[in-house]
Amino acid sequence: MLFFDVTLPVFLVAGIGYAAGRLSSLDIRSIGSLVFVVFGPALIFRSVYTANLASDHAGRIILFVALLHIALFVAARVLARLRSWDEDTAAVAGLAVTLGNYGTYALPVILFAFGEAGLDHAVIFFVSSVLIQATLGVGVAAWRRGQPPWRALGSIFRVPWVYAFLVAFVMRLAGWQLPEALLRPMELVAAGAIPMQLLLLGMELSRLNLRAMQWKTLEISLVRVLLAPAVAIALSAAIGLIPAVAAIVIVQASMPSAINSMILAVRYERRPELAAGVVLVTTVLSLGTLTLVLVLAR
Repeated sequence: MLFFDVTLPVFLVAGIGYAAGRLSSLDIRSIGSLVFVVFGPALIFRSVYTANLASDHAGRIILFVALLHIALFVAARVLARLRSWDEDTAAVAGLAVTLGNYGTYALPVILFAFGEAGLDHAVIFFVSSVLIQATLGVGVAAWRRGQPPWRALGSIFRVPWVYAFLVAFVMRLAGWQLPEALLRPMELVAAGAIPMQLLLLGMELSRLNLRAMQWKTLEISLVRVLLAPAVAIALSAAIGLIPAVAAIVIVQASMPSAINSMILAVRYERRPELAAGVVLVTTVLSLGTLTLVLVLAR
């Protein structure tokens, strides 16, 4: 059921992008920029603006998400240092290990496994991760060795993702309603964000020689799918989440690498083909690892 309801549609849309990349001369960089500056911000705005954020456990879930990302980022940096990877490969490892597919893939899985009550907790996890992707994710992708830290910090504030999050969050806090004439086009663009991301993933994969896929692709992928659940289990116990909520966040933390890790790699030219390969491999591996985590969590 998980494969046919969630994973297969993802692969089919990415497959269309793969075919388009192989059969045409589309400008992938321009399409990536369009996804980055138009579709992505629209999806972030809609997600934050319309999300149901009511939960008695919201504070602990947000803390869990923050600590999870920090732990995975540190693990990725240690891996890159131990393997003596070049700067671009280290950046991709940081992005792919740290950022998970907590929306497109995770929310349907959580809804299927835990119902509407579980989805309320999962949305808080997702919205929190969006802010981290828009800040830490952008910083990791933008920073290059020799640059002062403030240069990477400045890059964060040049990315529309941050402003989409902040505007939506402020509007929620203030109780402001977006006029229908603006909300409808925003929703239309946001609805196209996930298909566009998947198509771009397929196009990037069309450039990848699967037979020549490097061992580091599998290394990064294994760290993501094996370490994330282990860290999540430890954190949920340390924070003191009740078993029902712990099960949800552990499953959500166990998702494959985020497509946004590839979007950022495309945007900042940090080996996008490697990032696409890791997204592909972690998604395939998650068919087994996520199934196991679901069985144990439930």
